[in-house]
Amino acid sequence: MKASAKSVAEILETRGQFIIPFFQRHYSWEQKQWRRLWNDLLRLLDDAPRPDSGASVHFLGPLVTIPHTNTPGSLPTWQVIDGQQRLTTLTLLLAALRDVFRERKAEPQAAEIMDTCLINTHKDGLERYKVVTRVGDRDVLERIVEGKSPDAPAGSRLAGGVKFFTERIRSHVAHDAAALEKLKVAATARLSLVTITLEGENPYEIFESLNATGLPLEESDLIRNYLFMQVPLDKQEEFQDRRWSKLEQAFAERKDDRGVPTEFYRAFCMRGGTYSKQKQTYLDFRTEYQSSIGSPEAAVDQLVQIAKFDGWVHQGNRIF
Repeated sequence: MKASAKSVAEILETRGQFIIPFFQRHYSWEQKQWRRLWNDLLRLLDDAPRPDSGASVHFLGPLVTIPHTNTPGSLPTWQVIDGQQRLTTLTLLLAALRDVFRERKAEPQAAEIMDTCLINTHKDGLERYKVVTRVGDRDVLERIVEGKSPDAPAGSRLAGGVKFFTERIRSHVAHDAAALEKLKVAATARLSLVTITLEGENPYEIFESLNATGLPLEESDLIRNYLFMQVPLDKQEEFQDRRWSKLEQAFAERKDDRGVPTEFYRAFCMRGGTYSKQKQTYLDFRTEYQSSIGSPEAAVDQLVQIAKFDGWVHQGNRIF
């Protein structure tokens, strides 16, 4: 394990990219978390540097990663095991700063943020982006990073986040031309994360052990995460499109509380007569997977078949 405190600039200016694995949740931070980050940033601006110790910094929390590729000729990549919400939100903040610099015709400052913190210059496709989110968020974040309209569905948290920060930045710098540069310095040099890089570890076991941090996960989240971890990273998008989307669609078609995934998985685990505690559904599912199911494709096919059975209800120890 390699652990060190690094500023946002030190993390993102490194040539490479941070990949949010498919087993992670979609972006889920909202105004409460955005406001907290913004207030942290304002407090840094109010905290004047002291002659004896220099400018203060604020630690946002951990960023736990596992190297994915780091071979000669390839772009270094890291899987983000913990800290995806922070890293994605910082990307939104930096994109908003870039946009306000452009509005003020300060193109050199805008280009600095773009080229050092948001993209890998001279790269195309997914390799262009410093932070690559999971499918469902990816297209929206790419448009935000490119400075385009998010073109996102109503209620998109990514679009809401960049709008939140853009409005706050505009208001803060409205009557102070120097305030925007101070914000940039605070966001890149004075906001920090504790970076923890792990090698030779099982990413999911680490993710599972960190489940107490950030927004709480449902048992259904842990099951989804576990299944995606059984699929090689370069095959996960295909698994999402060909298999997992069918299960999501089966849940989406339900109009009552029987479609709640956690309760469905619990009923699935009890279909043979074995009782499953509410807080142990994931563990029971994992045990069954390891002992009899054998592959993530087979598991999802079985789940889809049962989820589409209109008569399933959670009653006692069986699915009817």
